[in-house]
Amino acid sequence: MNKATVSYFLQIFSEARCIQCGRCLEVCPVFLVTNAEELSPRAKAVLLQNMDFLARVQSSGSRLTNNVRALAGLCVGCGRCARVCPQQVNIPALLSKIKSLSPGWKDWFWERLIKYGFCVATQDWLEPVLSMFLSAGRKKYLTALRRPETARPWLKIKGRAPEAERVVVFPGCLGRFAWPHLQEKAEKLLKNLGYELLPTPDWACCGFTFKSAGLLEEEKRCQQINFSLWERLGRPKIVTFCATCEQGLLNSSFAEFQQHIVFFDNLLATAAWEIDTDIFQSDFRILWHKPCHAREHEFKLWQKKFEKAGVKLDLNKDYCCGLGGSLQIEARDLSRQVSDFFWLNLDINSKTHILSSCNGCVLQLRATRPEHVQVSHWLEIVKQEA
Repeated sequence: MNKATVSYFLQIFSEARCIQCGRCLEVCPVFLVTNAEELSPRAKAVLLQNMDFLARVQSSGSRLTNNVRALAGLCVGCGRCARVCPQQVNIPALLSKIKSLSPGWKDWFWERLIKYGFCVATQDWLEPVLSMFLSAGRKKYLTALRRPETARPWLKIKGRAPEAERVVVFPGCLGRFAWPHLQEKAEKLLKNLGYELLPTPDWACCGFTFKSAGLLEEEKRCQQINFSLWERLGRPKIVTFCATCEQGLLNSSFAEFQQHIVFFDNLLATAAWEIDTDIFQSDFRILWHKPCHAREHEFKLWQKKFEKAGVKLDLNKDYCCGLGGSLQIEARDLSRQVSDFFWLNLDINSKTHILSSCNGCVLQLRATRPEHVQVSHWLEIVKQEA
């Protein structure tokens, strides 16, 4: 092992400076589900502080890959522990670095991404073919991906932007390949509000899933592609309707690119919201699912907008949906446990409609929801004006 690799490992160990305060236990979805101290973020920090990785790196690649894989499977990657840690220890980020150094990890991950990455199923004929090789649980994801539930739109958003800013939409992988209706709605809404909408280029992935999976080279490659495309467009404002994509774009190593990312709710600041009372019934219960990677005050911003339109918006106790970036590929059983915990702790009925601002969360909730609950991206309830 060369000196650079040794130095990188030692840096990772030094960053795991846990003081065992236990604040992470209050927010970690894995700990909430299992109540197992050994699976908590602070336990992972202790493991990273004391694990003899230098010796393991010199052992067989398969042995190290298995050890890293087991460690990775114990984290949902939500980042909640990092946000409350007084020492600013970021366990998901440290695990990502460890995975990036693991021999064989990249090949193992790509093998499963090809097997379970359903974004390839964009053609109608692929669904029956793939279904023959999938478990019942996986088929639900494929169905949720290929045939999104279409809610009857009941929200009208009207107005004009104070300035005709030049904006370009970043739809994300799901919004681009699986749910193009979301991109179409976002673009039409922005046009109707008076923004100068530029053509959507052939964006690469936001990079968030690659980072959580430890594929840091792929993340950097995507960042470079997106930066180049943005420059060719003349450096406009960038808006996305996916909270996780938003976070992935904000992780860009290009500072100028980061500074041009605008939040969708900010673009709606001057718009008037109206409810179609012929569709929206007073007994509807609207829950907002806050994605783990959304901005801290996102829910309050949406809540104020809905309340001005006369709709009460409740938060779903801020539980993780269980998707976890690459967790569906790395540790799907743990993902399901977190998802089951999510639904078990919700007070829902046949009139419950859950909204979210994250494409991935919408996919996870649709694939795991009880039959009587409706799940939508917030754009799907917006009525398109002629």
